[in-house]
Amino acid sequence: MVLPGLLGDGPGTLNEALMRDLDMLMEARESDGPTPHVVESGSLGDLVAHPPVVDKVTQIMEQYGNQRTDFALHHIHAVRQDAGTGPSNWHQVRSRCMPASASLSSERSAIDRRITSRTRRSTART
Repeated sequence: MVLPGLLGDGPGTLNEALMRDLDMLMEARESDGPTPHVVESGSLGDLVAHPPVVDKVTQIMEQYGNQRTDFALHHIHAVRQDAGTGPSNWHQVRSRCMPASASLSSERSAIDRRITSRTRRSTART
C-alpha cells in the first residue's frame, strides 16, 4: 500500500528513484553476479528512513501499538510486480524487537549507515 503523495510523483522524486533502483535490483537477481541486499540498493534502502514513511509508521504504531512509537525494521522485501505477475510469497513475522545494544545483522548495519548518512546530510543543510 502506498499513500498518495508519500513518495512524490514525477522526475526527481523518490518514487522515480525507487522504480529505477528496483529495476536494477531485479536485473542483478537475474544475472550470474552478486545480488545486493535490498537496503543496499540505493533508494530502496533510503525508503526505510524516509521521513514521511517514518512519520506514518509512528502514527500507526501510536494508534495500534499500545501507544508505543518505538519500532525497528526486521527486514525488507522488494520485487517488481509486472502485469500478469502472481502474488509474492510475503509473510508476516511476529517477533520481539531486539534492543539497540543487540548484535546487528548486515542488513541492520546497512540501515544504520543510511540513517546516519541521511541525518548528516539533513544537518548539513540547516
